[in-house]
Amino acid sequence: MNNELLKQYNLKFVKTKDIRGEIEFGVINTNGKGGVSEFLDDIIVSSEATELLSKVNLYLEGGEDPELNGFLDGRSCYGDIYNESVYIYSIAKSITGPIDIVPLKDFHDLVETWRAFLIQNGN
Repeated sequence: MNNELLKQYNLKFVKTKDIRGEIEFGVINTNGKGGVSEFLDDIIVSSEATELLSKVNLYLEGGEDPELNGFLDGRSCYGDIYNESVYIYSIAKSITGPIDIVPLKDFHDLVETWRAFLIQNGN
């Protein structure tokens, strides 16, 4: 796990049980800020992270995703991906502008780290 990157973005990966005793995985931003933590938290299985990584890799290699034009869909937020950064937006109508801007390489590494955490924990 890339602990330095998690520390840089104030992120903590957690495995908990809900009130029914079922295991849940989550991403917590330790300073209370949303953005990349919300986006990662929307990814609930490793296969979703793998799919996202394939899109991010296109941009890291200087290409573009012809089907999505850089749009990344999430459950509580969404993102626009560019060759150097990912702009993350809240789906809340009351919030305008990006809630987080993450360098593309960091975003890739964060998604890869989250994917590894999910796989390590059987998800």
